[in-house]
Amino acid sequence: MLSLKARLMHAFLAAVLWSGLALGAWMKPSEKGHGTHRQLGLPPCSWMLMYDMPCPSCGMTTAVSNAAHGRLWTSFRTQPAGATIAVLTSVVAAAATVGALYGSPLVAFLFSALTPSAAWMAGGGLVLAWIYKILDHQGFLN
Repeated sequence: MLSLKARLMHAFLAAVLWSGLALGAWMKPSEKGHGTHRQLGLPPCSWMLMYDMPCPSCGMTTAVSNAAHGRLWTSFRTQPAGATIAVLTSVVAAAATVGALYGSPLVAFLFSALTPSAAWMAGGGLVLAWIYKILDHQGFLN
């Protein structure tokens, strides 16, 4: 069982993660596959403006928004890393909620999977997702 302090930390983590997903659900995903972040008052992507090339995080907000709307396949096609982040965020948010409510240490179990090799795999996945996004932008995947 988790201590009261740990349960409060789980509640805080759950609130932050669910808020991010709720923000994604509030936004309307851009049909271009990128640019959804503009609804938050953020500037357009400077990489896209300067190089006509997606940046490494291009489409992440759009993918999270699509996932939050329940369109997982569209989310994955938009930005595979963003879709993965949305799904993992949902899993950790659910585990944190369970921890806050019932004192279960699920979050600690999930974070125990964060090893150096998992970090290298995640980094490789980000690079592959960026390459995918570049190929998609250049029209090679149409």
